[in-house]
Amino acid sequence: MKSLLFILAASASVLLSVSQGFCQQWVSLDPSWRQTQSSKELAEKEFDRSLNLAPPYGIDQNDPGTWDLWGDYDSDLCFPASLANALIYESTYAPKPAPELALVGMDPAHSRVNVTTLLRYLTINCNTKAGWGTDIWDAGKCILDYYAATGFHKPKVVGYMATAPGDTYYEVPDKAYYEKGGKWVNQAPTPSVIRKALDAGMTLLLSTDWFWPPTDDKKPDRRWARGIGHYFNVYGYDYDKNWKNEKIILKVSNPDGDYSGVPNGSPVFDSVTLRRLDPSTGYGKNPPPLEYPSKRYYVIEGPGFSYPGQFAFLDSMFVMSPGTHDSPTSSRP
Repeated sequence: MKSLLFILAASASVLLSVSQGFCQQWVSLDPSWRQTQSSKELAEKEFDRSLNLAPPYGIDQNDPGTWDLWGDYDSDLCFPASLANALIYESTYAPKPAPELALVGMDPAHSRVNVTTLLRYLTINCNTKAGWGTDIWDAGKCILDYYAATGFHKPKVVGYMATAPGDTYYEVPDKAYYEKGGKWVNQAPTPSVIRKALDAGMTLLLSTDWFWPPTDDKKPDRRWARGIGHYFNVYGYDYDKNWKNEKIILKVSNPDGDYSGVPNGSPVFDSVTLRRLDPSTGYGKNPPPLEYPSKRYYVIEGPGFSYPGQFAFLDSMFVMSPGTHDSPTSSRP
């Protein structure tokens, strides 16, 4: 287990290298903002239930201060960026913040955090690879390691993803993930699971996979082609009871999104729709219809997810909370 001193030392080291050659990006840490936003939780009265806890910042996976980590590829830092977003949220902007959650790159006054420093630290420690991204089990272990390194015990980190026989893309969770306290549910995320987790005050990281249907619907061996995967944060939802488990509108913070037009100090999010497909009908007109990719029955539609000829299938979810701290205090460390 890495110690808090190790993290802070690493932070200072990375900050030095960043300040020497990269543009630094900062996020303010203002607990009072969270309190002034509490009245917005049920603001949208046209739905049976609305919750929006999106914080007033976004984390860009294309941060110029990380360009040297990409190589010749596009940025694959969606998980480190989403995790950085979540950690800042938990430390300061959550309904019940954890001020003991030290942030790599935090300034001496604990009033802001250098996002470039935090993002670089997480990229390295989450084993994120250029041209590939972050393996799902490395992602889970990285969350647990960060909590432990900052003095938290008994964190809650639960992964959701349905696997099926023959689905060779995914592996069984490794032993280290369980030993660190992680749990796994062999179930695809659903609107009801997402709502319950958000209502309970948990932090959510979701991932999607883009798939292309076959270009020739008449081939008997036609199959889906998998593209890239992508992590993002979910901070709220709109929901009507008559939607049941078929649909929900999610309030997401997309690390690859463009939020340049959001006024300073306003919640940063997009509204996207999570919609269930009917697995009995499948895709295409040629009988028999093509089955949807294994255990993937929900698609995400909206800004940053909808592209011509592609389906953004919901893939997995981490539900997370830091747990209890060595020395609980009402002030930052």
